[in-house]
Amino acid sequence: MTQKNPSVQEEYSIKLILIGDSSVGKTSLIMRYIDDKFSPNNLSTIGVDFKTKYLEIDGHQVKVQVWDTAGQEQFRAITRAYYRNSNGILIVFDLTNRETFNQVKVWLQSIHDVSVDAVDVILCGNKVDLERAVSREEVEEFASLSSVPYFETSCKLNTGINEMFMELATRALRRKIEGNRMRTSSNKDKVKLEVERQNNGRGCCKN
Repeated sequence: MTQKNPSVQEEYSIKLILIGDSSVGKTSLIMRYIDDKFSPNNLSTIGVDFKTKYLEIDGHQVKVQVWDTAGQEQFRAITRAYYRNSNGILIVFDLTNRETFNQVKVWLQSIHDVSVDAVDVILCGNKVDLERAVSREEVEEFASLSSVPYFETSCKLNTGINEMFMELATRALRRKIEGNRMRTSSNKDKVKLEVERQNNGRGCCKN
């Protein structure tokens, strides 16, 4: 599962979006994942921004767009507008700040309120290299009850980030492929029914 040259024609394109409170490290996660860089002094994101990475997943060439969003309350209406077209959502909280973990329920609810189609969600506890305010056991229990996978990451140490994004991208791609397959099958069934209806109509004779 290696990164591919951007000049290679991709078979699929998926969109992943990071959400969570301000200053939990969403921008740092993206910078480390896409550019393999870390800066402790990233500015807060205004609105939304994205970066692109090319991957091979399950033998498919995939263009992955990773969207960064602002965590401040005044930007949340803008952020929610991007849920609908996303294939995967990463909810990020700061392990050193309990309030950001408490807000995870709010972010989960916002996904349920806005998203029309089923979407894959992963929970990320960031800054595992620092003194934590939330235990791993507590988060794992919450993640299990919420039926979402959980990863712990460190942008400074580059811990768990590639594995987390690959897991989300793989889940999102498989869901997209399955959705395409089901739509194709449904369309074929509709065509078959229409042909049968027309053939049945031809069987009628006039006096």
